[in-house]
Amino acid sequence: MPRERAARRRSAAGLAAAVALPGLLVSCAEGTPEAASSALRLELVDSIGVAGLPGEPEDLIFGRLTSVAITEDGVMYALDAGADRVAVIRDGEVVRFIGGSGEGPGEFGAPSDVAVADDGRLSVLDRDRAKVTRFDRSSGELIDERSGLWSRNLVAHRFRGDTIWLATSFVRSDTLPVLRGATMGGREVAGPPHPDPDRDFTGVTSLDAVSGRLVASTPRPGVWWELAGGEWTRVGSPMFPDEPPEIDTRVRPGLIEVTPSPVGVGEIAIAGDSLVIQLARHWPGITPESGLEGIDRQYFLAIFDVGGDFVGRIDVPDAVWNGCLEAGGDGLVVLCARDPYPRLLVYRLVPE
Repeated sequence: MPRERAARRRSAAGLAAAVALPGLLVSCAEGTPEAASSALRLELVDSIGVAGLPGEPEDLIFGRLTSVAITEDGVMYALDAGADRVAVIRDGEVVRFIGGSGEGPGEFGAPSDVAVADDGRLSVLDRDRAKVTRFDRSSGELIDERSGLWSRNLVAHRFRGDTIWLATSFVRSDTLPVLRGATMGGREVAGPPHPDPDRDFTGVTSLDAVSGRLVASTPRPGVWWELAGGEWTRVGSPMFPDEPPEIDTRVRPGLIEVTPSPVGVGEIAIAGDSLVIQLARHWPGITPESGLEGIDRQYFLAIFDVGGDFVGRIDVPDAVWNGCLEAGGDGLVVLCARDPYPRLLVYRLVPE
């Protein structure tokens, strides 16, 4: 372990230099998957996390990373759903933990999403407790909570002022995720209109908010909603317009088998002032009859300008989990990997 920690500190020093000097790129460490690219590429800057079993005396052994937020000064807030807490990471090292397992204020049952709002407050979505909790991100102290939300199938959240926008995934075969808002005081707010299902998927799968902008991804790569002037506006066009936009199902007595659509989006991120990134998948040829066997499972970053025009596609390693993505204005892209052990993969987006 001491050798791993020393190597990790050297890598953290490289990360700090890369953040300060955009032209400096640190090469990929041996044994860590390097992402392939087409028009752009990702250069690996750091891999944060070590192998081991949860409970061992090592702060960088994670149980199950599901979400990450990064601030302008490079501090990362990694949600470890396996330990029901947020790890605060600076220069590659954990400096504190926020939250923990339990039913009391500031404690979690099944946290699913972490975010830092424009006002600097840290917020955590707990789908099991159907609540959103806000903390002072500097001290880790509890600020307030909004409990009693309408669903325990909440997958993502972002604040816009006092309104929490929530992506809610209903577990029913005929209903896709939807977007609704709620204020900390208890009032509900309507989300975007449902488009024609033949044109787009209904609903949203993920959210991101940076510097007053709020975007909500549809499950179709290339299409998202943006909140501007109090109204939701559809942006972009599908990358795979010929793929069916609906989930196919086969109903048997006492059982509903759901076959994933050929395309989907796990996360969306705003990168600076000019780019929007979707962590997407394409499983061409999948049908209820074929199942997942023999399917070419493609995972990639779909990159667009703010108007929805396509910029590039970058394939990502199979080890990356499809529900975790964060981007910084300096070109940093952070992904969560689960194999061979949970860790954060920190990349820099650069021209090919």
